[in-house]
Amino acid sequence: MERAETCRDDFHARFDARSKRYGYVVATSRFRPPIGRAHAHWVSWPLDLERMRAAAAILEGKHDFKAFGNTGSPRATTVRHLHHLRIVARKRGFAIVAQADGFLYNMVRNLVGTLLDVGRGKLERADVERALATGDREAAGPTAPACGLYLLSVRYPEPVFRGPDAGGAGVPGLLR
Repeated sequence: MERAETCRDDFHARFDARSKRYGYVVATSRFRPPIGRAHAHWVSWPLDLERMRAAAAILEGKHDFKAFGNTGSPRATTVRHLHHLRIVARKRGFAIVAQADGFLYNMVRNLVGTLLDVGRGKLERADVERALATGDREAAGPTAPACGLYLLSVRYPEPVFRGPDAGGAGVPGLLR
């Protein structure tokens, strides 16, 4: 069933967002997966997920993420509140899930590239702390490829699908 809802005349899908959640999928195997190559970033080297989780915990909270942004559209500030940065193990890899009040250009991919370098042993927790403290882009890890990045959700101050035709099963996407 398709439907449309009205919104404020001055509503802007990007600028009115309260938070966004991104997922980044990493496939880990000795050989490149034959199916789904365009849908995940493939890594063949061993990774230490606990080291990556420890580094991710450093990045959570309200910080200046200048070191994790790239030049892009102009921003008034590079300070963002990263609500959570989780690493979720899967059968043949893992996913990194990030939720924040907003993201800088390429911020999620730069966070992922940094965490992958931590997992490989190329960067230490102290390097992540230094990048965060100094804002030096060179101190952070590389930009991960776009193939694993997914926008999972966007939250707005107004509820969506609140009309009387929400459907017999309730609000679409609601888990019970």
